[in-house]
This record gives sequence, structure tokens and C-alpha cells, in this order.
Amino acid sequence: TITVANGGNLTVNDSSEEKTGTVDNITHAKGAIYINNGATVTLNGGTFERSMEASTSPTNNGGNSWYTIWNGGDLTINEGATVLNGNGSTTGFLSSIIRSQGTADSPATLTINGATIIGGLYIYNSDYSTLTITGGTITGTNSAVFNTSAVKITGGTFGVIEGADDSSVIWTSDYTGNTNDVSISISGATINGSIAEGVANDTRDEFGGNVEFVISADTTYDSFVVLAGDTAEGTISTADGDITFSGITDVDITVADGKIEVSSLNVPTGGTFVVPETIEVVNNGVIVDGTSATVTTEQGLKDAIANDAITEITIDGKIEITSVVTVDREVTITGTAESMLVAVPNDGPYNGEYSSGTDKYVLNITA
Repeated sequence: TITVANGGNLTVNDSSEEKTGTVDNITHAKGAIYINNGATVTLNGGTFERSMEASTSPTNNGGNSWYTIWNGGDLTINEGATVLNGNGSTTGFLSSIIRSQGTADSPATLTINGATIIGGLYIYNSDYSTLTITGGTITGTNSAVFNTSAVKITGGTFGVIEGADDSSVIWTSDYTGNTNDVSISISGATINGSIAEGVANDTRDEFGGNVEFVISADTTYDSFVVLAGDTAEGTISTADGDITFSGITDVDITVADGKIEVSSLNVPTGGTFVVPETIEVVNNGVIVDGTSATVTTEQGLKDAIANDAITEITIDGKIEITSVVTVDREVTITGTAESMLVAVPNDGPYNGEYSSGTDKYVLNITA
């Protein structure tokens, strides 16, 4: 391990003719570089790796796993440098490839300018750390970046390793006891997957809080997701205007071609979700406000029924039921006479209109 002490200043250049200079730590619970609080490191070239990384899952270290780089100071990784958690053909599935974490008295900074970073769970931008990414290629096994502090992305390509069970590509979450503000700003980046906030595929129940997002129109991504446990506020910019939101939870938004698709949206009392008139909202499955929900799709109806906190459900428009929908608790469902287009078996029962020539399903009310 290269250890840089408080007050130290290290610059690494790869002077080898074929640019094959490598720092490799093969020992369990040790990294290639350890940067203490108050130290400064600049990586202009070279490969930094843990070639014997043996972890096979987020719960199995395989007897040899750790961060490739621990940063508690100020770390800059420039184009020409490569960081691997593994050896390039293999990768780790337990440890973050880089963890950056400061203190309230000595915050950390991590700046990535065009580097190649592959493997490990993700880059973990932990407490009291500011992560700035202007370019490069970053690929992890769970996400590319996990953030519980402050991130500003203005370029780069982000993804997960092929075949990995990813929760999201860019993942941000607050957590109980966190004393620093959590925020993320993304522009000019290519994100091959979703941007998510909240707890996903994780057993750490302490996560959950409020995160501020700014996503610019020149960012490419699949969807924006707020998962259970967190709330979000901020702006999603599109060519047709800005979507602004505050205090929302449980939302999955896809933005493309002047439309947004919303599969679910929970706006607690005091929260807001504002969409410009030039953007068409489609597939709005369920909108929740306190104990009331408005649904426009079959899945939205199912989700609202499954949410025990909802006592009143309003069906907006006509829903075609294509599978059994069971109401097994006390809840009020209202709508117009044509709210539900229900295909039913010949012997019933049913609630809605019968449509011949379709598959036979039933709205089954048991409570």
C-alpha cells in the first residue's frame, strides 16, 4: 500500500515507455493507495489495482477484498490513469473500488478527469466528501457511483458490468444520522441505466432521507427513480421545460420526446410535483396523496390496493382489467360507470362492463 500521510503531497506519473506502470495490492483488507485526511494525491497515469480481489457477492469477501483506493484527503485522477478492483478481466463484488470520506473538520474531495475506473460495487462518495466528475468511463457491479454527500457530474460514461444485478447506475441516498446535506447535479453525461435515490438491494435500514437533484437536459439516462425510504426534491430539465418536485417518494419517471412516463408517484402532504404544459404525462399508474390515491392503470389499481395506508381509491378514466384484481381489505373505490372495463368469466362475479371476445378475468371483491 502507498500510504500518504496528513500534509503529504504525491503526484504519480507513468514514465514507462508502454505505459504499463502498475501498483497492485494482493493482500486482504489492503488497498493500492491509502490517503489520509489532509493529504493530496494526483494520479496522472498508471494502473492501480487489486488483482487478487476474490469477493463474489456483497456478502462474500472470498478471503481477499478491500477498496482499491481509500481517500480521506484530496484526490485527483486524470486521463491516463486506470483504477481496477480486480485485474481488468475479473472484478470484485463486495468492496467499493474507491471510497472517499472526510470529516466535518477536514472534508475530502475526489476529482475524476477522464480516467478509466472498472470494478467493485461502485465509487462510494461517503460523508463529508465532494465528488466532481468531468469525464471518463466508470463501471461497477452494483452501480457506477453511490453517493451520500455531494456529487457534481459534467461529463463521462457510466454503467454496470454486463450481467451484473444492478440497482441503478447513479445511486444517491441520505441516511439516519447523516449530518451533511446530500445532493447531486448531473449534466453532459451518458448514463447507461437509471438514476435512483433511496434504498435498493440493500439491507441497511438506516438509509432514508431527503436528497436534492438537478438533472440537465443534456444528460442521457433511462429513468429517474425515487425508491421507498427516501424523498427527493429538485429539477429534471427537458427540451420542453423543467419538471420540478419537492417531497416526493416512490416515483419512476422516464423522460423522452416531450413526454414523461410516470409509473407511480407519491406526493405526501406538503409535497409538489409540477410538470410544464408542453410535456405530455402518460401511463400515470397511481398518484398518492396521504390516504387517497388516483389510478389510471390496472397496475396502479393493484399497487393502491396493496398499500394499506390508502383508504380511498379513485379510478380516473377507463381501465381494462387483464388479470385478477383482488380487494381483500376495507377500502373505498370510486369511479364513473365506465371506469372499469372488466373481462369476466361466464359465471361472474364482476364489477364493470362485460366485453366479449377478450380473455376472462374478474375484479374479485372479497372484503
